[in-house]
Amino acid sequence: MRLNYVLSDLGIGLKRNLSMTVAVVVTIWVSLSLFGSALLIHKQVDLMKGNWYDKIQISVFMCTKDSGGRGCSGAEVSDAQKSRIRQVIESNPDTRRTACSWRPRRRRTTTSSASTRTPRSSAR
Repeated sequence: MRLNYVLSDLGIGLKRNLSMTVAVVVTIWVSLSLFGSALLIHKQVDLMKGNWYDKIQISVFMCTKDSGGRGCSGAEVSDAQKSRIRQVIESNPDTRRTACSWRPRRRRTTTSSASTRTPRSSAR
């Protein structure tokens, strides 16, 4: 077979089916772009996981006698409940011992009077 004949026949076929040629090129371009984006996102997620994996913290909020939120019936958390929570956290192999404090959060007392509030300006 002659190379000249194959190339000329290829050119004629591409000219006749120009819309199909453009559709194939665009389809391949889109699919390769999506594949490359997926690879980049996967790599970025791995980097983010490596950066943040050791920086996870657990916060446990317990009820005090002054708590009035959901789930608090006005009773303070007992020592047995505190020790059970500590036991569950320390028995988890993914946790390591760090500074741990069991002090309750203090409720903020605010005075809400009309004279202490400053109005926002409506102009931006």
